[in-house]
Amino acid sequence: MRAWLEAFRALHLVWVAAFSLLIPLLGGIWLDRRYESAPCLTIVGMVLGVTVAVYTVVREVSRSYCVASHKKLKNGRKEDQT
Repeated sequence: MRAWLEAFRALHLVWVAAFSLLIPLLGGIWLDRRYESAPCLTIVGMVLGVTVAVYTVVREVSRSYCVASHKKLKNGRKEDQT
């Protein structure tokens, strides 16, 4: 069961990163075509997407690491007390 949970967390992280990259990039491409300003808004969308994706991945990995560290410490304390 734990392996499935970790697989779903990883899959969630991949989807969030992919959409964080794609939505601003595609928005930039669309705006460039609409306003004939290529490649300015595409580059802005790309930079925004990369920034959001990196922030999201770092935040999610940090949360997972903190939860795992907290559980490890909690289990270690239980073992020391018994």
